[in-house]
Amino acid sequence: MHRSLRRFRAVLPVMLAFVLSGWSLQASPVSASNLFLSPTLVPTAFYTPILLNAGATYVFQSSLLGADLSGVQVLPLLKPNPAAPVEGQYTLAELAAITFANSDTYFDRVAGTDYLADLDPTDAEVTFNGDGSYFVRLTDVNGNSVLSYVQVDDQWIPDGAAPVGPSGPERRIATPKADVNVVSKTESTPEKQKAVDNAAAALAADGQTVVRADSVDAVVAAIKAAYDANGKKKVTVSLVGHGAPGRIKIGGERIGDGFTISVADFQKKIDPYVSYIRVLACEAAQGAAGSKMLSDLAKSIGAASGYTVPVTVTPTYFNLDAKATLSLTEVPEPATLLLVAAGLVLISRRRNWRAN
Repeated sequence: MHRSLRRFRAVLPVMLAFVLSGWSLQASPVSASNLFLSPTLVPTAFYTPILLNAGATYVFQSSLLGADLSGVQVLPLLKPNPAAPVEGQYTLAELAAITFANSDTYFDRVAGTDYLADLDPTDAEVTFNGDGSYFVRLTDVNGNSVLSYVQVDDQWIPDGAAPVGPSGPERRIATPKADVNVVSKTESTPEKQKAVDNAAAALAADGQTVVRADSVDAVVAAIKAAYDANGKKKVTVSLVGHGAPGRIKIGGERIGDGFTISVADFQKKIDPYVSYIRVLACEAAQGAAGSKMLSDLAKSIGAASGYTVPVTVTPTYFNLDAKATLSLTEVPEPATLLLVAAGLVLISRRRNWRAN
């Protein structure tokens, strides 16, 4: 046998192994059914977001787990729950009932169009064409997994550093309605600025009145102007800015106890003009500070509301934790209390008269 032929046969197995290994590392498209991620596999927790623009591809590497990857799954934003038409929230049982077979009813984005993935042992490349929030779950060959939280053209509005929360699977909500929406105008970072700009755009796209403000005085002036334009009749208000339990940031000032102005003092300034106020900000109604904020705002105004969870917003819609509902505090106006008291006195007198 010719010496060169013998050499070729000797190296042939090595060449084949190299070629086959190259083929095995080629990324393979992941089917829609294999991309499906159940909401039950996304726990309520504190997440730091990966911020992307629509159309971006992000590479999730196997180094996150320390072993070759065996799978990638994606949970997109959920639609409002059709079984809860008022706020669209989900119960844990309703989240658990979402399967690949019925996911079209509940997922606000479509696998293979709005998001798609290629997988090989070393990484998962996920492309996000649709905006909104996503959870990405990587699984390795040993059965271990890790979750990542992705916001695509979607910003949350906390008055503080990430991570905020806790939060879990998210749903789109109907755009909140108000006679006037006062939105923070100028923020300290590009990310925070984009969030309030998104909020203003989403409200304007819904055909609502939006006024930008950078101070407490500007907020009060905008609310009074809306009251005057409404024939000096009280108006409903959404106050939109970066939030934290018991406070909201407008420009460089904060409405909250111990900050630029206390909630009680702010309430006194707007009380003559407002019938209802919603604080549209991350976690403003959370905990004891949040409850006090709503109670202080509702005094004599009658009603105030906010969210205990993070709120995120794109230029066209708001979204939040799938299980969350609006926290509402209502306080009867003094005139209403007098009528109730008079009614109780009248009932008491009637009962006494009957007893005699």
